Amino acid sequence: DRGSVLITAQVNGPSAWGMSTRLGARVGLVDSASGHVLLAFSDAERTARMLAEHTTLDGEVPMDSAHLVAVLDTVRRLGYRQGNSLQSFGVVDISYPILGVDGNALAALTCPYIRRIDRHAGPSEEDARACLLEAARALSLLTLATSAL
Repeated sequence: DRGSVLITAQVNGPSAWGMSTRLGARVGLVDSASGHVLLAFSDAERTARMLAEHTTLDGEVPMDSAHLVAVLDTVRRLGYRQGNSLQSFGVVDISYPILGVDGNALAALTCPYIRRIDRHAGPSEEDARACLLEAARALSLLTLATSAL
């Protein structure tokens, strides 16, 4: 779905509780970390097509084009998107692109990071980002390997 973000895979964390987005759900293109990564790591033609096909979803936070351009420039410069969720308080979204052989994002790998307040459990935000980067790189390399088949 180029006009919105479609959740095609979802993994539960190992603890007793967590937060996830339902498999098959559509989330906003312009107000989600996944959408920002997909837009930032697509060529100009693909980005324009996604934005032209975009229809605002129920609850999607509008973003003016100048602000969106600034956000995408930052995401591109950093290589990932990390910041407070635009949907939920207390959630930090961390998202990396999974790149195809043409350098465009095929998908976004996103973690809704939540810090526990009752005790320290699990990785730090920085460690979670490092794990996500490693996984995104491995998946991107897999697309390169399978393109040779």
